[in-house]
Amino acid sequence: MLYDRSYMKGSGNLGVSTLTDFIKYLLVVSFILFFLIGLIMPSNGKAGIPDYVRFIAFSHDGATSLYFWTILSYGLMHDGILHLFANLLGLHFITRQVESDMDKNDFRWLVVLTLIFGAVIWLIFNQQGGSLVGASALVLGSLSYFCLRKPDQPITFLLFFVLPVTLRPKIILLAVLGYEVYYFISSELIHSQISNVAHSAHLGGMLAGAFCFYKVKRGNGFPCFRFVSPPRVQSNVQKRRLKPNEFTVDFANQEKLQKAVDEILDKINERGFGSLTAKEKKILDKAKGLLRK
Repeated sequence: MLYDRSYMKGSGNLGVSTLTDFIKYLLVVSFILFFLIGLIMPSNGKAGIPDYVRFIAFSHDGATSLYFWTILSYGLMHDGILHLFANLLGLHFITRQVESDMDKNDFRWLVVLTLIFGAVIWLIFNQQGGSLVGASALVLGSLSYFCLRKPDQPITFLLFFVLPVTLRPKIILLAVLGYEVYYFISSELIHSQISNVAHSAHLGGMLAGAFCFYKVKRGNGFPCFRFVSPPRVQSNVQKRRLKPNEFTVDFANQEKLQKAVDEILDKINERGFGSLTAKEKKILDKAKGLLRK
């Protein structure tokens, strides 16, 4: 029937499927990578820094060596169990919520841009050495997006996992922004110290989150990049099946109506909903109520 097809299910829009739970896989990969690094990979014995760090973490040396992938891969690596635990909590409670609210393509851009902005701004103020690791830029960028999208929606959370506290997202965003700016100025800008906490990367992530919010809000969206396979050669029979508008649809005949709808759905499955003609959309829309009966 019409609503039994996989591509007709999802968020309620015709042809829109459920979003892929990207963050679930990011959580799993980060967790596995942390333990693989800690248990399997050997260290080079120089200041306790493993050889593989420069191939995963983002750094000035890696950037000059054209390790271009590290501008994203650093988000999968964490320095210590507490660092890992804090970021996994943020990804689970904040970023997953943002993922469920965003278009799939826009969310991918949010992930990429928060990591890139975080890495670039960190590099500007930390060229004296050190490495950048962790998904904090993504977490803070997600927080920025969420708080701007729902500034007045009350949120209740457990302070120190004990005390229930209710705040509005805009207050949370201002508090976090003030905290990050203060420690960025005091530790990275004035004293130019290599800090264990990359506040500049956090601010870069928050800036990217705000940029994504305003771009999506204006309705511009982000360009969609897809790998498209070469078009398949279709037989005359197949081509004819993809053009049900050539047939006269008798809405009083249930069997003929079902056949016409099936052919339209085959066309959607083959070419997408946007390939339908105005007549085909009208047939499909009118058939909804009739086939439900």
